Amino acid sequence: MAEERPTVVTIVAIGNLIAAILCSCTALYETATPVMMLTFHAASRQAIAQQRQQLQRLMQMRQKAKTLQERQRIDAQIATLKKAMMPDFSKFAEPFLSPVIRRGYFVGGAVSLLINALLFVSGVGLLWLKRWAWWCALVACALQIVRNLGMAAFNIFVVAPASAKATEAMMAEMAKAMPPGAPAFPPMPAGFGAWMEFWSVIGQLFGLLLYSAWALIALFLLLLPDTRKAFQQ
Repeated sequence: MAEERPTVVTIVAIGNLIAAILCSCTALYETATPVMMLTFHAASRQAIAQQRQQLQRLMQMRQKAKTLQERQRIDAQIATLKKAMMPDFSKFAEPFLSPVIRRGYFVGGAVSLLINALLFVSGVGLLWLKRWAWWCALVACALQIVRNLGMAAFNIFVVAPASAKATEAMMAEMAKAMPPGAPAFPPMPAGFGAWMEFWSVIGQLFGLLLYSAWALIALFLLLLPDTRKAFQQ
């Protein structure tokens, strides 16, 4: 094995260390996404329930009002509350109530953390010109690309259609729930869901390229003749 570490090996080692740390942060966020969306769903439903309870109390107060002036005052409060009522955004998070989507994100994030751990270990080993680290780096980069392909396919074919459908339903309910006198809600364009899915596919393909870029570069550098020579016995 060569005594002096080639520059390309140093580049790959440091790149693997940095990529492992950054991608681990992304993996943690990905794993936590279903939990965050479920929390958002619960908070949205609670806010809507509180608004409805407040409206119901005002309606009961109106029924018990004894004077015209009191009823008019309560009517004004009801009108103000209806105009200020927050739309039900909980439907946006409903796809993440699906066990399939929750498990998909959890498994994808957990697998990514394992691969990044392998990538980090390979970076340390490459700095010491360990032959096992060269193989470890090759395996980690290859697995990273396969994992990214799998998550991109999962998001395109499972998550994106469910999210587009939920968003369409949410927009339709928001338009229906607009109180009298409020500005007209803009009509939903035809094919809105399909348009959302299209841009989701574009985003996933861009993300696939972005998150797999270093793995592709590292594989290329690791397979260069000078790099392989540095790890020969």
